[in-house]
Amino acid sequence: MKKVLFALFSITIFLSTLFLFNLKLGVLPPAGKFLSPYSGFWQNNMQAERIPDYIEVTSLNDTIKVFFDKNGAGVPHIFTKNDYSLYFAQGYITARDRLWQMEFQSIVASGRLSEFVGKDMIELDKFMRKIDLPASAERATEEMMKNKELADILIAYSEGVNAYIDQLTNKTLPVEYKILDYEPEHWKPVKTALLLKLMALDLTGYNKEMQTTIAHNNLPEKIFRFLYPSQKYYTEPIVKSDRKIKLDTVTNSVNYKYTSSGYNSTDNYIGSNNWAVAPKKTKSGNAILCNDPHLGLQLPSLWYELQLNSPGVNVYGASLPGAPGIIIGFNEKISWGVTNAGSDVMDWFEIEFTDSTRTKYNYNGMELPVKRKVEVYKVRGSDDVVDTILYTHHGPVSYLPGENPYKASYPVGCALRWTAHDPSLEALTFIKLNRAKNYNDFVVALNEYDCPGQNFIYADVEGNIAYRHQGKFPKRKFEQGRFINNGADSTSEWRTYIPFNDLPSQFNPARGFVSSANQAAINKESYPYYLGDTHAGFERGKRINDILRANNHIDKEFMTKMQLDNYNLYSEKLLPIVLGSLSVNNLNKNELVVHKILSEWKYNYDANEKAPHIFELLLDNIEKVLLADDITIDSTLQLFSASRDVTLKILEENNAYYIDNINTNTVEDIHTIVDTAFKQTVNELLAEHENIDSLPTWGAFRGTDIKHVAKIPGFNIGNLVTGGNYTCINATNKHFGPSWRMIVEMGNPVTAYTVYPGGQSGNPGSEHYSDKIENWRTGKYYKVDFLYSEPDATTINNYNRMLLK
Repeated sequence: MKKVLFALFSITIFLSTLFLFNLKLGVLPPAGKFLSPYSGFWQNNMQAERIPDYIEVTSLNDTIKVFFDKNGAGVPHIFTKNDYSLYFAQGYITARDRLWQMEFQSIVASGRLSEFVGKDMIELDKFMRKIDLPASAERATEEMMKNKELADILIAYSEGVNAYIDQLTNKTLPVEYKILDYEPEHWKPVKTALLLKLMALDLTGYNKEMQTTIAHNNLPEKIFRFLYPSQKYYTEPIVKSDRKIKLDTVTNSVNYKYTSSGYNSTDNYIGSNNWAVAPKKTKSGNAILCNDPHLGLQLPSLWYELQLNSPGVNVYGASLPGAPGIIIGFNEKISWGVTNAGSDVMDWFEIEFTDSTRTKYNYNGMELPVKRKVEVYKVRGSDDVVDTILYTHHGPVSYLPGENPYKASYPVGCALRWTAHDPSLEALTFIKLNRAKNYNDFVVALNEYDCPGQNFIYADVEGNIAYRHQGKFPKRKFEQGRFINNGADSTSEWRTYIPFNDLPSQFNPARGFVSSANQAAINKESYPYYLGDTHAGFERGKRINDILRANNHIDKEFMTKMQLDNYNLYSEKLLPIVLGSLSVNNLNKNELVVHKILSEWKYNYDANEKAPHIFELLLDNIEKVLLADDITIDSTLQLFSASRDVTLKILEENNAYYIDNINTNTVEDIHTIVDTAFKQTVNELLAEHENIDSLPTWGAFRGTDIKHVAKIPGFNIGNLVTGGNYTCINATNKHFGPSWRMIVEMGNPVTAYTVYPGGQSGNPGSEHYSDKIENWRTGKYYKVDFLYSEPDATTINNYNRMLLK
């Protein structure tokens, strides 16, 4: 009897364990499925580096040759005989390394993340649909499929991705699918459109119309204009013009009904750098182009490096996983790079509903109907969530009174108008750029490009260099769209766009170089259209121009040092004023040590320096002491912080109005401001650290984290010791920085050098998941293996070859 009971007990334990191991708990996968030695996560490490000799694909009538560069850490060079095979192969090979990343980001963009992850993602999903991003991708897809050239490429790319998906088994499924317990869907062109719209959101989805409107409504006009200028102080625009024009202003304004108790804003504008130098300034006599786009640092990397070769195209560079073609790169004739244009393409219109039912709204003396769209969100492990989005002719009313916007800067009760809502053909621009042979081809390609607005830099083998501020920008009067618009009045409504030929541009300028660093494209007094006030400060752009103006005989080594430059123009301008105003005779022992560190500093944000940490804290305290009284309206409203160039201008001009404390009627001077902020800074440092000698270096204090896209623990790379700052050319920050560094010399043959913070593989079990990070961190590049033809018998051993047939 005991044996029978024991046997039954054992069977019960076995069945219970089996049940539990196949039971999904929350967002966690069933343990048995995840831990299985036959198909679980162990298999991902075992499969990581395998490159089969050939793969049979039934839909192909061509043999595709793929050569994986051994020295370039897994970079594929794809050789085909026609365009279908080329983009089929790009889709297949990209999916082989980055399938989960591609799909996950398209799921995010479509507002479906809750469906796979659970209820914690519902607000993000709502946000994506409330700003109409998924519907915008649908409209873009319809437009792209009307263009036969692009449609054929998107279909080929999708079929390549799907061919890889169809070959997956439970064993070979990427590990994130196993962790989150779902399987990939087939790829469609709309998923590519979703990724492009997500990039548009990342690069143009910032705005401060609500904060600017509230500041304008609560400050005297003169004070508002000084604290929040429509173009940053000290800016050296990308294109300079001596032309003077009379700017028409928009008189239509709206007293936006804010409900927030206060606003906080940082000036940490993360953008990008690019420049091109003419042959007369280079050592070799060839044009040289450089680009380092600054974006959120992530694993798997934002970019996927590869070469595409087929009749009519031979191109190399950074591709966006999920989109065909090369986004940043070069071919045998031209090279190009991009930075974010920063110009405003997102406006808000306050809607005046006729009654509480919100079925109609007022517009130009009429009552127009509100359209309603019911959105259903499938939520893993929970009931569906239903939401209704209201649409006006301006666009979607993203958030209604009583709702909390996912992004704090987005206003409530306002309709959104955004160029990303419109059908567009950005993907075609890059397909044409990949094939371009000269400047005219470059310009023709950009004619297709709408959103996100970008600063395109160009160089070619003939020695030409060029710049274009490219995108679909509303044709606005001065400051139109800077504030929230009155949705009941047509005065501020978009009617047309700046003509292509009127966009700021340069071709072979006399100074011998072109450059951009997200600053204003052109000085506002000489340009008839308003481009917004959200451009970067002066520091990076001016530093780049100063270096290029002062130097000739430039080569690759010089360009490398430039991209890694940690010199900070802002501290060079501000710190001498601060130290010159400090009452040194009144400093105690610790304060003297801090004073010495700052006095001896050469303004470099190097990883081993202590001064940058001190300076950043000191600057914060100066701004609080200097401007807190000017931006605090009452106990319920603090306006958003003025940008850092305003602080510099006040102290440089010794502007008594802002230095005085207007709330206490205290007559202060610059010495009082600096002394107070300096002592506060030292006290805060000592509160955090045992003594001044134990202060951490900049690299140890700030550091850099590169996080997994889905924040899965163990898949992140953190606490990297890095130099730089968002106001340096090397704009490395805590979570943002140069996502791709590229230097291209347009000789015969073309030579190039790249590095990026990640690796080719999206598999955390692969040695190529993060193998480029240390070289990126320390500023080491590798020479690109740009093939003009397939490897021959003497070089074939440098590659792992794979055939698709």
